[in-house]
Order: sequence, then structure tokens, then C-alpha cells
Amino acid sequence: SKNVDNLLEHVMVELGHIDNPNTRFAKGLLSGINVNSIDAWNHYLEEFLSRKELIKFYPDMLCTGEMQSFHLAKLLLLINKGDLRADSVFVLSYGSVTSHLSGNDISSFCLALADIDAKSAWIALDIMFMHCLGNSNKFIENKVSLKALVTKVCLDYRNKSRHSDMYHWEEVAKKLFVTEGVPFCKDICRQIIAAAEGDLDYGDISNHIKPLLQNMMQLYGESIWPIFSEAIISANSTQLHYFQLLLEKLDKFADTQLSVFSLLPFDLIINWCKENPERAPTFVASTINIFEQDESGFKEPTRIFVALLENFGDLPEVASALSSNLGTKSWSGSLVPYLESEKIAVTPLLQHTSKNVRSWVQKHIAYLEESIKYESMRDDERSLGIY
Repeated sequence: SKNVDNLLEHVMVELGHIDNPNTRFAKGLLSGINVNSIDAWNHYLEEFLSRKELIKFYPDMLCTGEMQSFHLAKLLLLINKGDLRADSVFVLSYGSVTSHLSGNDISSFCLALADIDAKSAWIALDIMFMHCLGNSNKFIENKVSLKALVTKVCLDYRNKSRHSDMYHWEEVAKKLFVTEGVPFCKDICRQIIAAAEGDLDYGDISNHIKPLLQNMMQLYGESIWPIFSEAIISANSTQLHYFQLLLEKLDKFADTQLSVFSLLPFDLIINWCKENPERAPTFVASTINIFEQDESGFKEPTRIFVALLENFGDLPEVASALSSNLGTKSWSGSLVPYLESEKIAVTPLLQHTSKNVRSWVQKHIAYLEESIKYESMRDDERSLGIY
């Protein structure tokens, strides 16, 4: 009606003049118009597109009704022309505004959006994730596009848009690697390795990438390990640092948590070390979990730790890496009980048949005994209020 035209015209003029306006009133008007007439709703949407200062509100206004594939095509055109910011389509992630769209329509839109640039790929994954959230049928329907999106995004922190990005990436990948198997896991591994050439966020590694990687290694380790083994041997110092963070324990301060190397076949790792003696043994020594829990809950040396000492303990860099690895721990209260439990765990190795093992353990026990004396003295001083 004429009254609605006049009111909406006034609202549109105000939207164009106000900095950071609240659009809820305009959206309420369009939502009501949509209920009465879809043709009228589309007419008013075109009015927003006809005014340059109002184009930025177009994604919000689309959410007031059931958008169709031609609306999505207009969004892509506007983004590609530079008339609309890619992050403005984040509004499609919320309120189930895409729930009516067919799998083909939402997939085509998200895949095309992902092709625009690195940040747009993350936005596309976000939209698709929320579209499928809590609906297993939609996930299955869009599995092909989800697979393409989750392997396309760049894990470098500079390309992400939101803190939730990596959570969405992990959740989609966790569901897919079980059904898609080794080929998908290899794609994820290559994606992680490529990101190690740039800047990975430490929080992303600890909270999202490493847990997923351990799950994949547990199921398909022997098949996907060669991708990492080749990358480690050819890595520069920065990449090597990231690889160590990715493959070590989930919590590097926890003595008995498993590293990736505890999930892989023992002979596979030892043979890799023998084939690449200049880099592999030192890398493994710095990354493995040195202890594990026995059936009684006590600490005992891992098989791979002992094997490293047997085969490479005469190499100073390997011995040093193992000592440094053991020195990384967290504790509360007195440090003495932790040092004593470590001494108890390694003492049986004094009877080992390998000279390399005995020699390293003797030196380490001597270090532990000195540390226990020093820490005991600090505990006494602390109890007297001196320290």
C-alpha cells in the first residue's frame, strides 16, 4: 500500500544517513511484507540494491523471508564486484534462515563463496556448518561440499574470521574422517602441513588440530604417517617447531599422556629413525612421551624411549633432547615427589643390557638426586618462611 511505501521509504532514507543503525525495525517491516506478498517483498529488496548506500543491508534484509537461489547469486555478484563485504553474509549462519534451501542451492553458494578468497572460505564453512547443525540428514546431503570446504580452508590464523572457525573445522572433520577414510585423512594432513609453513595459532594446535590428528593417527596412522615423515625430514626450523607441537602429547606437561608416536607401529618409527639418523632420532626424542602408566598406575619408561637410547643414545643431540623432554613438566606444591617418582621409574634401566641405556640413566639419576637435594632444601626454607 501507499502508506507502507511511504513508511519504508522514510526508513530506508534514515538507514542510509545513520552510522551503524539498528536494522530491526526495517527487518520487521520487511518480514510483515513477506507474509502478505512475496512479490512485494522482492520488490523492496530490489529497492535496497538500487541504492548504493543501502546495499550493505541487503544480506540482513534477505533474512526476513525465504531467500532463493537467485538471491544467493546476487550476493555472490555483489561480493565479487566489491559492493559487499564477504563477512556481511555471516547473517546466513543464524536463525535457520537457510533451512528451506535445497542441498544443491546451499552447496553451490558456499562453494562459490569459498572460491573468492581465503577468508571467504572460512565464512562458507561457517554457513554450511550451521545449516547442517543438529540435522544428520542435511549433513549427509551436503557431505561432498562439506568435505571440499573443510579441506579448502587455510589453517593459518591470519586467514580466519572468528574464534569458532576452528571448532567448526574440527567438528566437520571428526565426522568425515570416520566415513571417508584414508584419502580424506591424507588431505587433512596435507592441509595441516601446508599451514605449518605459515603461522599456526598455538591455541588452535592444542584445542583443535592435535586432538583431531591423534584420532586420525589412531585409526589410520600407518597409512598417513609417510606424509608427515617426509615433511619433517625436509622441514625448516620453523616448520619443525610446529611439527613438534603437533605430534607431542596433548598436554606436554603431563608425564604419561600419549604422543602420536605412541599410537604408531613401533617398528615403523624406529626404522624411520635409522633411515634418517641426522634428524629423525632427535625429533622423536623431543616429541615422545617418555613415561606411561603400568597396570598398577605407576610410571614406567615407554618402549620407544628405551629403543631410542639403545640405538641412538650415543648421539649427544638425542641424549640432550630426551633430557630436555623430561624437564618439561608441571607440578603443584613440592617438586620432590615428582622427581622421586621419576627416579623410581628409570632406576630399573640401570640393569639394562645396553651400555647406551645404562650410561644415560646413570647421568639422569645423578641429576635427579642433586635436584632432590636442592628442592628439599627449598622446601625446608619455605616452611621456615625464608624462601
